[in-house]
Amino acid sequence: MKLYERLRKIQKRLGYWYYLILLVAIAIDAFGITHMLTKDVAKATWVMELAAGGFLLLTVPFILGIAVHECGHALVAKLTDHEIYGFRIGRFERARLTTGTRWRKANQSIQTGGGVHVCPNGFTHLVKRRFFVILGGPLATAVVGFSLFFLWNVTNKAKWSDLGWLAQDRVGRELASHLPLLVAFVFILLSLDIFIPIKLGGTASDSMQLLLSLVKPGYMRQMLVASKVMVPWMYGVRAGNWDDEAIQHLLNAPDPMWQAIARLFAYYQLCDRGDVVAGNRMIIESAKLAVHEHKGITKQLKDNILMEAAYAAAHYRGSSGEGRRLLDMTEPAEKGKYSLRYRAEAAVLAGEGNLEEASGLVAKGKQLYLADNEAPFEDAVRVEIELLEGSLQPALVTL
Repeated sequence: MKLYERLRKIQKRLGYWYYLILLVAIAIDAFGITHMLTKDVAKATWVMELAAGGFLLLTVPFILGIAVHECGHALVAKLTDHEIYGFRIGRFERARLTTGTRWRKANQSIQTGGGVHVCPNGFTHLVKRRFFVILGGPLATAVVGFSLFFLWNVTNKAKWSDLGWLAQDRVGRELASHLPLLVAFVFILLSLDIFIPIKLGGTASDSMQLLLSLVKPGYMRQMLVASKVMVPWMYGVRAGNWDDEAIQHLLNAPDPMWQAIARLFAYYQLCDRGDVVAGNRMIIESAKLAVHEHKGITKQLKDNILMEAAYAAAHYRGSSGEGRRLLDMTEPAEKGKYSLRYRAEAAVLAGEGNLEEASGLVAKGKQLYLADNEAPFEDAVRVEIELLEGSLQPALVTL
């Protein structure tokens, strides 16, 4: 396991205590290094206080910087005709759900940072519009950061050192005199993620999306078309209400990966609308594309498609043997990891006559959907549980 993944696991278990421990560690390190170099306890103590105070003073600007950054994304998204479904700062999100728009605690494992979930209206200039949306965040923080830097340069720095409670001791006066500079530093730092092509918690950074827009505009366009389905799904929009034109566009895409994804979308959509015959044809075609392992079809995507195909075989066509064969084609490491597997496994077991074991899997799958930090948002969880409970109610069709 990579060091990053281990740290993420520790962070998830400790929650906000993780950051308090980090603060204490920084302060102790500052004390130890200074004392080792100077042998002066008083100076080392002052450096420790400066490190701890600086960390605390940077926390509020960091949160404000994230808010400004995400507001930049959201403002440009509105100006370029995008629908905004979620606006998240840390663990709190303004979410547009099917039950209404409200603030809530976001169901995210990452407890820092923020995000804006948007999807474009229409199909014109998708990549160009997303390019400007991505630029909006870093530009907003850069503008505010350099403005604060200019303010610090033109104002009397001595006045800042007398700032309220901060001016009670030497450490406070030192920090207060550089307060605008500290805030400006945080804002400018947040704008620099545009130059760091990494993934943060499985999500592409602004720079990665910009690179995709410039280097692979065709791929980026298909991804944005897919977002017209994926983003509403994340916020509880039922499959029957998904964008027909977006799914049709992906069905005609030249890339087999998008064709497989589109047929998975179409399967959900058609079954939700009651056309299970056409839906089954779609998931069979999607499974064929996934089995051939075309470039771009990841193991997780392949497994998800095969598990849905197994569910459809057992639930709709009464072929538990085919369902079992498709399940056996998925990666063993994924067994039990996704509640999607419980749904498929329950349908196969129900078809084989093992209703008691199937019921146990349904209950376990429901528990996983409700407890898993990586699960979709509340309305999507409700829809998924309805699908899960339907795994024990066969709906046989003839293709």
